[in-house]
Amino acid sequence: MNSHNCTWDSQTRTFSNQIISHWISMTQNGEPLQSWPQYSPTAKKYFKITPYHNFSPEPWYRDCSLFDQLEDEQIRIMFP
Repeated sequence: MNSHNCTWDSQTRTFSNQIISHWISMTQNGEPLQSWPQYSPTAKKYFKITPYHNFSPEPWYRDCSLFDQLEDEQIRIMFP
């Protein structure tokens, strides 16, 4: 895709700037701009990040069993 042919509406541009601000904040002080919950493999919560919704943690109910299995394997390797 040629980025010169892309057009962004104002909502998408604002969203992009918010993501950039979160990453800048993380690199400067290790904290995002708002409170993010600590990761827990049993919590099954993920951030919904789209230009049409606020950042919000919400349960993810899709079948992610493959990813869960990979995550479990990595945890067993890291913490024998």
